[in-house]
Amino acid sequence: MSKKIIMSIIFSSLAGLVLLFLLIYKFLPVNNITEPQVSISNFKECVDAGNPVMESYPRQCRANNQTFVEDVTLPEEPLIGGDTDEGGCLIGAGYSWCEIKQKCLRVWEEPCEEGTHTSLIRVSSPVENQEITSPLTIEGEAVGNWFFEASFPVVLVNWDGLIIAQGIATAQSDWMTTDFVPFEAVLEFEADTQVSNRGALILKKDNPSGLPQYDDALEIPVLFK
Repeated sequence: MSKKIIMSIIFSSLAGLVLLFLLIYKFLPVNNITEPQVSISNFKECVDAGNPVMESYPRQCRANNQTFVEDVTLPEEPLIGGDTDEGGCLIGAGYSWCEIKQKCLRVWEEPCEEGTHTSLIRVSSPVENQEITSPLTIEGEAVGNWFFEASFPVVLVNWDGLIIAQGIATAQSDWMTTDFVPFEAVLEFEADTQVSNRGALILKKDNPSGLPQYDDALEIPVLFK
């Protein structure tokens, strides 16, 4: 085989190798082989991945053309007038715990308890149709929401409904509770018994709202001596 033919074969082989290399480089470029991107969905993951953090407030971290903001929890400020009762109700705002309804409420907006008067107020003196004289001492107990600011009004009327005495019954212990609280009141009066010696003692639930749906009262018939 002549030298010329051998050189032609070698040249053709080299040309084929070069062409093959160019084809590989074109369709499988090394630059297109990249590392898989780490999935980032929040500020902490962005920082842990080593991305730059902007020292703003709150801080920001940028990755994969996204900006993640640091969650900042502000300290809770103490409530003004933050005293609470045994149910966790805010006393300074007028709330008290209602055991029956299992919630905090303001008694002048929503009564805590509904039912017969014996479940709300009980009078030990005077009793029904008792003969009374002046001064009249009134004693008993009522649930806390019968009071407002530790008191409620009492009225004494004669046989035709004319008011002959009125005053205030006051709580003898802490009234901000749903339990029964002892109370006491004293009334001085003059009664004309010429027509009738009958009358009535009326103990009214204190209702600072003035709304009629929250009115309530216990009436006890009495006899003037």
